[in-house]
Amino acid sequence: MKKISVCIISAQLAPNYLFLQETKELADEVLLIASKGFEDKAKRLHDLIKPLNYKNIEVLTFSEKDVEEKWNQMVSEIEKRLDKQNRYFVNLTGGTKYMSLAVQKVFEDYKSDFFYIPSPKNYFIKPMRDDTKVTIKHRIKVKEGLGIFGVEVKSAETDIVDCDYTNKYFGMFIEGRLDFGVIEELRKFRRKKHVLIESVDNLSKFFEQSEFSPKNEGSLSRKEVEYLTGGWFEEYIYNHIKEYVKPDDILLNLEITKAAKTGGSNNINEFDVCFTLKNKFYVIECKTGGTDKKSDFNQIAYKAKALKETLMGLATEVYIFSLGDVHDRADEMGIKSFGREYFKDKDKFRALMQRLSGK
Repeated sequence: MKKISVCIISAQLAPNYLFLQETKELADEVLLIASKGFEDKAKRLHDLIKPLNYKNIEVLTFSEKDVEEKWNQMVSEIEKRLDKQNRYFVNLTGGTKYMSLAVQKVFEDYKSDFFYIPSPKNYFIKPMRDDTKVTIKHRIKVKEGLGIFGVEVKSAETDIVDCDYTNKYFGMFIEGRLDFGVIEELRKFRRKKHVLIESVDNLSKFFEQSEFSPKNEGSLSRKEVEYLTGGWFEEYIYNHIKEYVKPDDILLNLEITKAAKTGGSNNINEFDVCFTLKNKFYVIECKTGGTDKKSDFNQIAYKAKALKETLMGLATEVYIFSLGDVHDRADEMGIKSFGREYFKDKDKFRALMQRLSGK
């Protein structure tokens, strides 16, 4: 007797992926049921679950377009793949309602257990079994979650400045004790591999002021320039989320090589801070300067909105953290934005961290 997990493919792969993670100890094989037009989604899920070591992963694609609207043909094509000797674990979460009804009808005549995931909740329900709730134990990591949406991560930042110094730099910045003219001048060199210290007016004095020590005498690396002109704030947020929110996974400065073709999001090539917590995906865009101009802030908001559209199907929250002003445009697009007062006021910042942790 074979034990087979069954999923109906739809635009949202996350519920099916979680289901197959949870049933890998129960089932030996997988059957993916897909309508015409969702072959690419079925292939992506097929590739994602290969490491789970199922003995066989089979894809049933309906023979014609719009079969998912033809009851008898759906039933017939599904039944051809089934065996009365087998046991089936059927996820009813995906597909159209009509497909889901047809799948349930077919499998009711076989030895089957039915499941439904009320996404974004972390449990699945067993219908017709007193609505028994079974906790989802698997916790999605950042790269894993992005992979569900066809987004491949090229790199992430691992060389992070000492946390204590970043906290000190934050204090000097927020209290206005830094030479912001030097910071603005340094922004012009963000794409250069190296910057000679003597080429930037008052830079040596800025180092004394900020207690910053370059690794190489006489020059700054591109990484150091990025840190001094705003990267420090990304690291500050990263450090505090890691310490106080305690996410399941967190990555800093992700560079991606491919994005799912959703909502024009192919233009997105980097995320500032990404983390996962209880199978929820969080993306934070961090900005220290330039966001006081409405057009600049709107550009960030549009990027954040496209990001959210790309990650549709996994519970996702996208934030803009800004040390400048925030504008109504982000709220209009469903993006949560938090301005300078949330980082200057310790109580507000603590409340923000608690909000992210779900407390």
